[in-house]
Amino acid sequence: MTDYREYSEEIHRLNFALGELTELARLHDVPLPDDARWLQLLRTKLLPQAQLSPHLVVAVVGGTNIGKSVVFNHLAGDHISAISPMAAGTKHPVCLVPEGSDEQQELETLFAGFDVVPWESADQPLMESDADRLFWLLGSKLPERLMLLDAPDIDSDAQVNWRRAEMIRDVSDVLLAVLTQQKYNDAAVVKYFTDAARADKPIIVVFNQCDIERHGEWWPQWLETFCDATGAQPESVYVVPYDPAATDDLKLPFYSVGDDGNGDVDLDRPSSLSDELATFRFDEIKLQTLRGAVSRVLDPEEGIDTYLDSVQAVSDRAQDNVKLFAELVKVDRWPDLPPDLLTSVIQDWWSEHLASWLRPVDGAYRMLGSGMRWTMRKAKRLVSGDVQVEQTPAEHYKEEERAKLLSMIDELVDALERRAKTTDDRFRERLEPMLGGDRRTKLRDTLIEEHAKVELIDDAFRQFVYDELDEYRRQDPKEFKRLKNRMHLMVGLKVTVTVTVGVLTAGMVPGPVDAIAGSVIAGGGAESGAGMAVRLLYKKMIEQFAARRAKWFAQLVEREYLGELISELKQAVTLPDSEPFKGVEESIERLRETFGIQEG
Repeated sequence: MTDYREYSEEIHRLNFALGELTELARLHDVPLPDDARWLQLLRTKLLPQAQLSPHLVVAVVGGTNIGKSVVFNHLAGDHISAISPMAAGTKHPVCLVPEGSDEQQELETLFAGFDVVPWESADQPLMESDADRLFWLLGSKLPERLMLLDAPDIDSDAQVNWRRAEMIRDVSDVLLAVLTQQKYNDAAVVKYFTDAARADKPIIVVFNQCDIERHGEWWPQWLETFCDATGAQPESVYVVPYDPAATDDLKLPFYSVGDDGNGDVDLDRPSSLSDELATFRFDEIKLQTLRGAVSRVLDPEEGIDTYLDSVQAVSDRAQDNVKLFAELVKVDRWPDLPPDLLTSVIQDWWSEHLASWLRPVDGAYRMLGSGMRWTMRKAKRLVSGDVQVEQTPAEHYKEEERAKLLSMIDELVDALERRAKTTDDRFRERLEPMLGGDRRTKLRDTLIEEHAKVELIDDAFRQFVYDELDEYRRQDPKEFKRLKNRMHLMVGLKVTVTVTVGVLTAGMVPGPVDAIAGSVIAGGGAESGAGMAVRLLYKKMIEQFAARRAKWFAQLVEREYLGELISELKQAVTLPDSEPFKGVEESIERLRETFGIQEG
C-alpha cells in the first residue's frame, strides 16, 4: 500500500522538475498550458494534498432545490448553510473544518483557486460576487481528519456556479451526491458525476425528499438509471424523507439501503451518515481519490505527456533546421591542397629526426630545391610568353578556395529564402531579418576580409601532422629506422634534390616525387604494407586540413550571419535530453508504478 510520504515526495519531485522544464521550454515558445485539466489537478489537488497533513474532504453536491444545504447542516449538526427556496441559493462553497485545521494558510493551499474567507453568517454564501470565495469555520462535531463542504448547484442558470462546483469536485476526496426523483438523470447532473466517476472519485448517494412508504420500489430504479448514465459505482446509498419540521430541527432520519438501493428500510432504526463518514475507509479512500487525480494527470491522451510531446516536437523541428544549416555550409568538395605546402611540414618533422650533423646539409638542399623549382617555373613562363606575375601555390589555392566559399554563401542565402516561404511562422520570423537589406553583401565582404587573414598552415594543423607522424614512428619503429638510415645515406651522399624530397616526404607527395619515393622506400613494391600505410597517412592529413577549413567557414557564417539562431536551435534540440525533462519522465514512471497505473 502506498503511504503518504512516498506519494508526497514524488509529487514534489514531479512539480520541481516540471517547473525547471517550463523555464527552459518557455525560451523556445513552448508555454505551460495553464488551462489544461491535468495541470489544474496537479496544482489544485495533488500539490496541496502533498504539502498538508491528510484530511478527507467530503463535498455535498447536487442540483438546484434538492436540499443540499439541509443535508450539509445535518452532518454539521448546526445551521451553517442558509436554506433558501430560491434556485441556486448557495453561490459560494462553505467548508466546515475540524479543530486544529484552522490555519488560514493551510486552507488557502488546499483550496487553491478560491479566496478563502472566515465564515461569519449563513447569508454570506448567498451573496452575488465575481470572486470565487470559500467560507470556512470550525466544526466542533467533526472527526479529526474530516472536512465537510457545501457546494454551489451544479445545474443552476449561473454558469459561474458550475465552475465553482467543478473546482470543489476536483479538490474533494468523496462526493456526497444529493439526488431527488426529479434530479437524478438530467444532463447537467449526469455530466458532473460522469467526470467524477472517470476520475475514480468515491460517491455516496443520498436520495432526498422521498416518500419512504411510496417510493421504495422506485429509488433502486432511479439509482440504476443514474449509475448507467454516469458510470458511477456508489460506496453506499441513503434515503431521506421529506419532513419540513424535522428539517428545521435538524432531526431528519437517514436510512441506509445498501450500495444498490435494494436494502430494507427500518423506520425505527435510522442510520447515521455522520458515523459512516467518521469511520470511513480513510486511507483507502484517500489513496483511491489521489489515484484518480494522478491517472488524469498521467493520461497519455490529455495529461502531462501532451506537454512533453509538444516539447519533443519543438526539439525535432529544431533538429531539422540544424541539419539544414549544416548541409548549407557543407562544402561538397574542398579544393585540393598544393602538395608543396604539406610536403614542407613533413620535411620539417623529418629534419628534427636527422642526426645533428646532417641537418645543415638537409636545410641547404631544401633551399636549393625550392630555388630550382621557382627557376624552372619562371623559365617555363618565359618560353610560353606568359609574362604575368606568377602566383605562389598558396596564393593560387586561397584564390580558388575563396571563390568556392563565396559561391557557398550565395547558395546558403538562396536556400534560406526558399525555406522562409515554406516553414512555420516562428522560424520564418527568425529568418526574415537575415534575408533583408544588404545582409548577403556584408557576409560576402566579411568572408573576403577574414579569409585573407587566416593562415593556410597554422600551428594547430602543423602540430596535428607532427602528432600523426610521431604515432606512425611509434607503431612501426623498424620501418622508421630503415627510412631514417636511407635519409642519412641520401643526404650524406648528396643525392639529387628530387630524390631527397621524395624520401623526406616518405612517399606521401603525389606525382613524380611520390613514384620515386615509393620505389626507394618500399623496395619497388608501391603496394607493400609500408607503402599503403604512408599513403593512408597522407590522405588522413589532407582530410584533416579540409575539415579544419570547413569548420572555420561554418563558424564564420554562424558568427557573422546566423547569429544567435543556431545557438537557440541547438538548445531546443537538447530539451528532451535535459535533466528537467528526464526528471519529469522519471517521476511519471514512478507515479505509474506507485499507483499501479498502466501506461496507455
